[in-house]
Parts: sequence; C-alpha cells; structure tokens
Amino acid sequence: DNANGVIRAEDSSFVTFRFGSVTGGTIETTGSGELRVTAEIGQFNDLTKNGVLRQTDNADCYVGGTIVNNGPWILESLGSFTDIGLNSPTVTFAGSGSIEMGNSGNNRMLSVGAQRTLVNSAGHTIRGAGQLGFNNTAIENDGLIEATLPAGLTIDEQDSAALMNNGLLRARDGSTTSRLLRRLEK
Repeated sequence: DNANGVIRAEDSSFVTFRFGSVTGGTIETTGSGELRVTAEIGQFNDLTKNGVLRQTDNADCYVGGTIVNNGPWILESLGSFTDIGLNSPTVTFAGSGSIEMGNSGNNRMLSVGAQRTLVNSAGHTIRGAGQLGFNNTAIENDGLIEATLPAGLTIDEQDSAALMNNGLLRARDGSTTSRLLRRLEK
C-alpha cells in the first residue's frame, strides 16, 4: 500500500517493478530517472505516475482502477507480447501523458480474465503501433488514439460493445489504423 507515499527514480537512476503491486500514491521520475517494468508481472492500482515508465520486450503489467498518467509510458516490444493487462471492470487512463507503443504489433492493451472497459480520458493519448482490445475490451475514447508507426494500430473491441469515440481517432505519418467491423458510436 502506497496510499500516501511516493516511489521515485531520481536523475540517472532506475526503479524496477517486479511481481507484487503498488496501490495508490505516486510513482515518479525526476531528471533522467526511469521507472521500469521487466518480464515479471506486477500491478498498478489507482495511482498517479509522473515521468517516464519503460515496459521492455516481453514484460507484462496489470493495471486497475484509475491511472493518472503524466508522462510517457513506453511499450517496447521487439517481437514478444508486451502487454498492459486491464484487470478491473473499468480501467481509466487520465492525465496529460501518453501510452507510447513502439513499432510492433505485439504491443497490446487488453482485458485480463473477463471483459473490461478501457477509458482513454480527455487530455490522454494512446499512440504508436500495436493492438487495443484483442476482442475482449469495451473502449471509450475521450482523448486521442493515433497510429503513428508503419506497423499500424489495430483496434479490436469486444464483439458486443461499440467503440465509443468522443475524442480523436486517427492515423498519421504514413501509418494505418485498422478496426475490425463492429459498431462505432459517438
């Protein structure tokens, strides 16, 4: 429990998360510091992330509740699945930050164990290449979702749920956004 605490990686330093979970409080970086998620699975619940978080190839991280993401959360698949697993009924990404997916279709944001809802709040961005949904996630976009890399971005929400888009969904820089044929609502 980190409800009133701060976990910080300061200039030229790293904090690596392995196993376990962090609930509440703040995880952050200053200067060139980095937060890192490695191959082991951990979970972040209802917390604020300020600064850089790097999720390396073949590293999975579960999230639950509301994540206030202020800064880049970088997914770096080099060919292995690199997942952000949605592990509560609704997972909301808020804040001024972004999920930055590298140029691989194996960067994924998907539900764990049951259908979940991914909310991308106003002011928050999901960009790059990879997969959103994997046919098991309801998606509500109030921010920006954009394909920006050659591998493209596939949006594959759950069969019975429409993609609720109140924000901007786009492809740019020669990339493509693919949606499997389901409902799109505004």
